[in-house]
Parts: sequence; structure tokens; C-alpha cells
Amino acid sequence: MTTLQPKNEIKESRSKKQEPGGWIPFARRLALSLGLALALFAVLFCAAAAVCLSLDIAPGLLPMAAIPLAGLAAFTAGFLQVRPQRRQGLFLGLLTAAALYVVLLVAVLLIARAPLGTNAVILLLAMLACGAAGGVFAANRPGERRAASKKHGAKARRR
Repeated sequence: MTTLQPKNEIKESRSKKQEPGGWIPFARRLALSLGLALALFAVLFCAAAAVCLSLDIAPGLLPMAAIPLAGLAAFTAGFLQVRPQRRQGLFLGLLTAAALYVVLLVAVLLIARAPLGTNAVILLLAMLACGAAGGVFAANRPGERRAASKKHGAKARRR
């Protein structure tokens, strides 16, 4: 004999399986955005170091050049994190920038063994601001909304 399940239990089990959110997709997007942002930062920082060497600029100025480069990397990380879902841009941009800052800070402490100073605080603030801006920009991408509104406007005109 078979037992019949109530319809409510069937609907609940289907809705749980179809939820696209969760920690695993978030962690994958975070790892991907952090990896790409770290690669971008490494390339930009190596280019800045090459410019400093070719122009005989004092190597002590290189940490000051790292601040805008890290800001650009944080903007990219925030943008890449928020782009697929286009929601919670400010929060996810801040969260991604903070994770990127922690990774960079640990790398500096382990590799360079440099002492923390005011540059670390300035770097944190710059990265948080740029990451939040990247997340907000990704959540409010202007190009796609215009195209969608034009598409709906054309349908409305045909009626």
C-alpha cells in the first residue's frame, strides 16, 4: 500500500530544492571575485613597480601607489560579487572589499613583514569605499535598465 503525502509537504519540498541562494554559490562568487581582484592588483602593482624602477623613483613611495591600485581591485571585486544577482550592492561590496583587505593584509604581514601604520588604515578606508561603490554600480547598472525599458515601451506601443 502506498501512503499519500499531503499537498503542503510536496510544495514545501519543491520550494526548498529550487532556492538558488545559499552559502555555496555565495562562497564561489566570493572566491572568484577575490581571485580576479588579487590577480588584477598583482599585475597593476608589478606595473607600478616597473615604472618606479625605470624612472628612478624612491621605492618608499610604492606603498602610497598601492592604495589607489588596491581601491581599483576592491571596486572590481565588489562589482564581480554583485553583478550576477544585482541585489544588496552596498553590503556585498563592503563585505567583498573587507575580505580582500584581510587577504592583502595577511600577505603583507607574512611576505614583507612590514609594520602596520597609517597606510593600513587609509588602505582599509579606500578599499571599503571602492568596494561599496563597485557593488552599488553593479546593482544599478544603467545600460541594462534602459534596454529593458525600451523593450517594454515598444511592446506597449504595439498594443
